[in-house]
Amino acid sequence: MIRRLVSNNYDEYGVKESYETIINDSENSELLAGFQMEVNIPYESKLTLVTYYKGGWGNEFGKCNFNIDKEKEDFYIENTRGRSSHDYHPFLILEFEDGNKALLGYAWSGNWYFHISKQGRILVGQTKKMFTKMLEPKQELKTPSVLIAFCNKEEKRSLVSHLHQFLRRYWIPKNSASRELMVEWNHWWTYEDVEINEEVFLRNVDVAHELGIELCTLDAGWYGDTKTHWSKQQGDWKLVNKEKFPNGLRYLADYVYDRGMKFGIWLEPEALGFYSKLRKDNQVIEALIDGNAYESPYICLGNPDGARLIYKFITELVEETNADFIKLDFNLDPEYGCNRIDHGHGQGDGLFQHYREYYRILDAVRERFPNLIIENCASGGLRCDFGMLQHVHTTFLSDVDVTKHSLESFYELSHFVPPTAILHFAWSETREYEDGTYVFPSFVLKEGTDENAIRYTLRAAMLHQMGICRNLPDMQEEYRDIFKEQIAFYKSEVRQYLLEGQLFHLVRKDGMICIQLQLKDKSLVFCFYYGENPMKPFWLKLVALDESEHFCLTFTDKGSSMSGKGKQFMEQGVYLDGFRGLTSEILVIERKKG
Repeated sequence: MIRRLVSNNYDEYGVKESYETIINDSENSELLAGFQMEVNIPYESKLTLVTYYKGGWGNEFGKCNFNIDKEKEDFYIENTRGRSSHDYHPFLILEFEDGNKALLGYAWSGNWYFHISKQGRILVGQTKKMFTKMLEPKQELKTPSVLIAFCNKEEKRSLVSHLHQFLRRYWIPKNSASRELMVEWNHWWTYEDVEINEEVFLRNVDVAHELGIELCTLDAGWYGDTKTHWSKQQGDWKLVNKEKFPNGLRYLADYVYDRGMKFGIWLEPEALGFYSKLRKDNQVIEALIDGNAYESPYICLGNPDGARLIYKFITELVEETNADFIKLDFNLDPEYGCNRIDHGHGQGDGLFQHYREYYRILDAVRERFPNLIIENCASGGLRCDFGMLQHVHTTFLSDVDVTKHSLESFYELSHFVPPTAILHFAWSETREYEDGTYVFPSFVLKEGTDENAIRYTLRAAMLHQMGICRNLPDMQEEYRDIFKEQIAFYKSEVRQYLLEGQLFHLVRKDGMICIQLQLKDKSLVFCFYYGENPMKPFWLKLVALDESEHFCLTFTDKGSSMSGKGKQFMEQGVYLDGFRGLTSEILVIERKKG
């Protein structure tokens, strides 16, 4: 086997993409049992600290540190659930002895491993249990890419911004619609599939228009029959539930369009509902493991019939509804993938072929519908990686949107992914189940709800594409006014910072998160507090200001302001106090003219 390392350098951004081409140069078939690539970081200093992230439903981006010198063993993490971010996320922050940092991400949506030796040798790849393939003579295999962002210690504040700029320019797809970062309303957590119907959806659309929302999305629950759970009927997409939606899907879409908004719809194209008619009639497309069905079945895309069918599902639904936005979900773990031998793939590369084909389908859909926005979702954020982000416009942060979790997850993911490619809801109003429980705590608006807490939840959703999931028609008028106000601020002020500016991570400690958005000579600093006790006052140091210029700083809620040189705000900082409960504040920093 010949292994050729290919590297594409983007020196303007300090980013390098690397992958290997593996070629069978023999005259016989050869088994490729796993593969790995060594990652070279252009620093002479010793690697000392690795930051990595645990995954899991509602537990995305659990931050962990591994000290190379203090630990006795090598650093090793792997994902074997078949979705790239279920066990761990495929992202690392690497810190070196001289203060330099690097960011590393694996561009793959399935299984993978990271291995870093005590000497600092970095290996990325897939074990033989994750991947085996018989290569025919002269056959080639391209491995998934690794992206590395690096800089010197004097520029480490710009490391994240440079990576974001690279991804926006060269990696993540975009179109005129995706660049609008539309405010979305989605029905899911408030109604799920049980309480959503045509009347409920349209009543919410009317209020969404009043509040300034721009995109209304119909999530799961629109297909199949009412008696069977939504997660057991995927694939029967042609069987629109006429009991709930008697006028069909296009009627809903046209109702949204008539009010000047965009229409979005949810689909889980890879899933194969256990009780679906599709599964009963098309057994050849089902993924099997050792001849047995998965507990949650799915369509193997290594099979050409399955791939053609999924492309058909997506394109026909978009054409039927004239959708502007499609949320593509994947709520199951394929683990090591299909090992059928009658699908067109081998016993050990079914999952590899599945994802290669899924990427191709996504590209084909984008080519057919150049203005369609495609969102990536997988039980929330369980398939979030640079591989998927090369083929979709945005990725969903997490199913759970309790603001503390949203802020902490966003703080970490935004080291790697620009906010323009992240979508999440403000803390949702979740549906109460028959036993009095909720899927996660509900943020209910009732008489006496703290208005500061409402702004806190909405402002957290402004850090990326803003989503809202709640019962809009029953919202009290006083709270509607707050939603209008905050949505208008996002649209008129914040959105341009996300699209054109830079993001800097300032503070995450003791229940406090502060993030600075900068656009030219103006900054917005978002401060959030969710600690159990009143916050201890501290000096918040800003970044990326011109030291010699004079700036005016205004607290939007307090209404107070101060002025000073950029050097003062960066070296001494801004004194923050008075935060208690669920609280937020936005600091507006503008360069003084004249």
